[in-house]
Amino acid sequence: MHQPDLDNLRLQALELGADKAAIIDTSAISVSEAVTFKCLVPRCPNYASCANCPPHAPTPEEFRRVLAGFSKAILFNKRFAPEVMLSPDQEAARTEAFRSIFELAAKLESAAFYAGHYLSFGLAAGSCRNVLCRDQKACAVLESKACLFPALARPSMEAVGIDVFQLAALAGWDMQPLGREAQADKVDQSSLTGIVVVG
Repeated sequence: MHQPDLDNLRLQALELGADKAAIIDTSAISVSEAVTFKCLVPRCPNYASCANCPPHAPTPEEFRRVLAGFSKAILFNKRFAPEVMLSPDQEAARTEAFRSIFELAAKLESAAFYAGHYLSFGLAAGSCRNVLCRDQKACAVLESKACLFPALARPSMEAVGIDVFQLAALAGWDMQPLGREAQADKVDQSSLTGIVVVG
């Protein structure tokens, strides 16, 4: 992997709207069954409802095997107001925030592809069912139909077992976990993170 290519991709992530972007070694990415288990306990409303969420997403074991064939990735992060991420009356803005991570992952993946890294792939944040197809009755793929958003839909980092907070700490980023009962006025910052594995 040529460093100038990685530097260019990191800069492109920032140009595409990321507030932070870092080049990381894939060997440092922690992939754990404990992360995907959090989709079950407490049970996420998107569990089993989407082709890119557990149990349909690649398992941590499958993802570890794939990741072993790669050496570098671009991790990116976007900040959003705590009110957007937590307030019940901000659902539309929250959906757009998550969608922006899907779009950024797709665009950066495409940039890597056209730079000659044709095996590159991006992962987003949240469930594509909830972000892209919230107005649909069901995930088209699970009904044996074509995906409505084939260029954008993808698993989240958590869906394949990536410990996002561990990875952010490795990049030197201060990220605060937000639970279901977190209150916007008690949170200093909130953000969403995605990644493009470059190959």
